[in-house]
Amino acid sequence: MLPGQRTAGRSKKPSGKTVLLDMPKEEGPPQTPDGEASGNDRPLMSPISTPTPTFHREVSVSRDDASWSFERIERRPRSAARRKGGARAKNPFIEYDVREKRLNQERKWLQEDSRFLEQRREELRLGALLNQLNIQNDPDDQLYENRTFYGPHSMAMKAAKARRNHRARPRTNSAPIPERPPKEAVGGRKFPKERATAALKSLSQVLKNSSEDVQQRFKDELRKTGYGPPEDSAEAPRNRLFAFTRLGAEANEHAISRSCSKSSMNF
Repeated sequence: MLPGQRTAGRSKKPSGKTVLLDMPKEEGPPQTPDGEASGNDRPLMSPISTPTPTFHREVSVSRDDASWSFERIERRPRSAARRKGGARAKNPFIEYDVREKRLNQERKWLQEDSRFLEQRREELRLGALLNQLNIQNDPDDQLYENRTFYGPHSMAMKAAKARRNHRARPRTNSAPIPERPPKEAVGGRKFPKERATAALKSLSQVLKNSSEDVQQRFKDELRKTGYGPPEDSAEAPRNRLFAFTRLGAEANEHAISRSCSKSSMNF
């Protein structure tokens, strides 16, 4: 035996002794003394042709990993169309099909009503002629200005700009822009006060004086006629009673005169 060579079924330990290793024996079905398998334990295939074992790789996914993957799928960023307004991208083929169906239906309606079709054709022909005449008569600079400043694209841009200005500034464009007050001059010199305040003060004083004069005249007239409040507070109840009696007497006299006039007319 060469140095380093191992015999089959033997292992040499560091102690130098040779130890025999017990190889595991394959356990088979129990056999009878004749060497045959007994009962239902008989193998389906012959013991000579043993099938080769197949190995299946099992992958275990925990619940936490699965939930994380589902959350990752749900949190996927949305498309640009959904971010804008939630509207899906339109299918051009479906739009074309719908448009063709609508045009065919309108064409069918026009063909069924021949009178309306002729009238519509005449209106379109006259409109085209008038448009051509206007284009021929208008100068080039006016046509360019109309196309540039009043075309469909320009009008859409103006409308969008007006909407943005209206949202940014709630007040109307015709409202006056508030002016800032003038700054004071350098050196402690101040601007004179506005005359509007002084004019308002003088006007309020004039109105107050005139109202006081009118009230005084009214009171004087009431005192002269006897209906007004007395000058002395002690005589107020007597004068008030006198005024009420005078009013009642005048009312009675008026009623008596009316009744007399009616009776004279009856006679």
